[in-house]
Amino acid sequence: MTNESRTKVSRRQFVAGTVGGLVVGAVVGAAAGSVGFPKTNTTTETSTQVQTTTLPVVTSTTTSVSQPWLPASWDDAADVVVVGFGGAGGVAAMYAAKAGVKVILLEKAPQQYVGGNTSVSGGNIFTPSPPADAITYLNAMAGPYPIPQDMVSTWAQAMSQNLQTLQNIGCSPFQEDTTAELPPPVNGVSYLTAPSSFLPEFSALPGSDAAHEIGDGAPPGRGYDYFQDLLAQVNKASGITVMYQTPATGLIQNGQTGEILGVQATSNGKTINIKASRAVILTLGGYENNQQMLRDYCQLSSGGPRGTPYNTGDGIPMVTKVGAALWHMDNISGSGYGMQPDPTQPFFALSAPASGYIFIGADGARFVNETISAHHGKIPFNYVANPTVTASTTWIPYPAPFPVQIIFDSTTCQAGPMSALPNATPSASGFGWNVVHGLYTWSKDNSVEIAKGWIQQGATLQALAPLINRDPTLLSSVVAKYNSYCAAGVDADFGRSKTSLVPVVNPPFYAMNLVYLMFNTQGGAKRNTSAQVVDANNNPIPKLYSAGEFGSIYSWEYNGGGNLGETVAFGAIAGQNAAKETPWG
Repeated sequence: MTNESRTKVSRRQFVAGTVGGLVVGAVVGAAAGSVGFPKTNTTTETSTQVQTTTLPVVTSTTTSVSQPWLPASWDDAADVVVVGFGGAGGVAAMYAAKAGVKVILLEKAPQQYVGGNTSVSGGNIFTPSPPADAITYLNAMAGPYPIPQDMVSTWAQAMSQNLQTLQNIGCSPFQEDTTAELPPPVNGVSYLTAPSSFLPEFSALPGSDAAHEIGDGAPPGRGYDYFQDLLAQVNKASGITVMYQTPATGLIQNGQTGEILGVQATSNGKTINIKASRAVILTLGGYENNQQMLRDYCQLSSGGPRGTPYNTGDGIPMVTKVGAALWHMDNISGSGYGMQPDPTQPFFALSAPASGYIFIGADGARFVNETISAHHGKIPFNYVANPTVTASTTWIPYPAPFPVQIIFDSTTCQAGPMSALPNATPSASGFGWNVVHGLYTWSKDNSVEIAKGWIQQGATLQALAPLINRDPTLLSSVVAKYNSYCAAGVDADFGRSKTSLVPVVNPPFYAMNLVYLMFNTQGGAKRNTSAQVVDANNNPIPKLYSAGEFGSIYSWEYNGGGNLGETVAFGAIAGQNAAKETPWG
C-alpha cells in the first residue's frame, strides 16, 4: 500500500452547505438509530495509535454477535472515505477537507496513472448558464428519457457556478471563449463536421444558448492540465490521505440501520477494512472496460475505453449489495470506432489519415456515413432523407453491427498512421489514454502494424476477404458500389459529402477489425439532489454518496464537457454533505 501522507492537521472553516453562494441540497435524515450501533451486552476493546498517515487506526479485538457486519478489525479510519481519485473524487475530497474533517481517498490505479477519465479528457468543463436555460437544455437532451426535475434544477444551479466552485478550492480555471459557433454546413448538412468546441453540441435544441464551458491549465487546457491543478490542491490540503493501488471491493453496512460504516479494499494482495465514521463517497467511474457489463447493459459486443482502463464497473456490485437503485445504465457517450488488435495493448482511436475507406458490418455491407460526426455517440435518425437538424430530430446511437471492419487502400495506408501518435508531453493538445500516456507509438506508414498482423493486407480484394472472414465476391461488390458513388460524386446510400468520396482502388488493400470506443458510461448508482445514493423507493442509503460518472445524470444526449462539469458540481455537493454527517460509534 502506497500512502501519500498529509502532515498538516489544522482545520479550516467555511460556510457549510454552499458552493460559490449556491445552497446545496440538505442532507436527508438518516434512518433511526443511525448515529450509532444498538447497545449490546458484549463489550469491545479498542486502541488508537497514530501512524505516518496522520489518521487513527482503530482496531477491534472482539466482534459482537449482535453486530456481525462489523469486521474483526479496522485497518484505517477517517471521517469520510472517497473511492476513486478522478475529477469527482478530488473535488469531493477537497470540499470535505475544507469542512474540517479527515479524508481517505482510495485509488485503484498506480500513482502515475491517477486521474481517471478526467486526466486524459479534452478538458472542457461544461458550465451552462443561466440556470433557467440550462434546465431547458438538459430536459431537451434527455428526450424520451426524462430526469427528475429536482435533479435537473440542482444540476443547472450547481453547474452554472463551476468556475467559483473550483476557485474555492484553489484551482485556477480560465473562462473560455463563449462566442465560438458551430462550423458552417457541409453540402447543406450541419453535422458532418465536428464542431471545434462543444458550444453547444445540440444547437437546434431549446435552451442550447446556455451551453458554455470553462477550462483549466494553460490554454488550450486539456484534461491533463486540469487534473494536475486539482492534484496539486489535494497534495497540499490538510487532512487528506491518498492511498494508491488500493481498489475498493465492497461496502460495510450496518445490518440494522442500513448505514454505510466503511469500505473493504485490497492493498498489496491483502484485504483491508477502512472505517468511515461520517460517510463514504463513491466516485469510481464507469464500466467502459468491463466487457460483460457492456454486453449486459448496452448490447455492445465489442467495445472499450478511450480513457482509463481502470474503469471496470467495480461500483455496480458494491451498491447493488447494499440496496441501491441503478439508473442510466444503457446510456454511453461514444467516441467512435477504434482498435484493440492486441489485448496486451491499450485501445487505439481510429484516425484515418485520408478519406479512401469504408466500414462494413456483420452482413458485409456498408451501414453508415463513415465521415458523420457522432455527437458523443448519437447521430440523427434517417439523416439522408432529413439532412437538416431541427429540434424535432430523433437522435439514435451510432450503429455498431459487429463484427465491423474498415477497408482501405494503399493511398490511405501511406498517408499516415491509422491512429493518432502520442503527445511529446502529457499536456500537449491530444487526449485519450494512449495519446496522453504515450503507451504505444503507431508507425507513421503503418508498416509495423502490418508486420504485427494488426492490419491485414491483400494484393486484391479477393485475396483480402478470406483473411477477415468475408466473402470475396460480396466484398468486391460493396467496394465497387462505393467507388461508383465516388465517380458520380453522390453517395446515394449514406450521404457522404462529395469531397469525402475518395475511391478505394489502389492495391494492395487493407482491413482492420474495429471496436466501439467510449468516453463514458453514464450509468451507476442513482443519486438525489444531496448527492446521496438512493434505493428503489428513492430513500437515501444512510451515509452513502456519489458524484461524477458513476451514476451520472445524463440519460440520453450529452453535451461535450458534461461529465467534467458534473464532477465539479456534484463532487462539491457530496463532499460538503458527507462532512456534515454525524459520526457513528
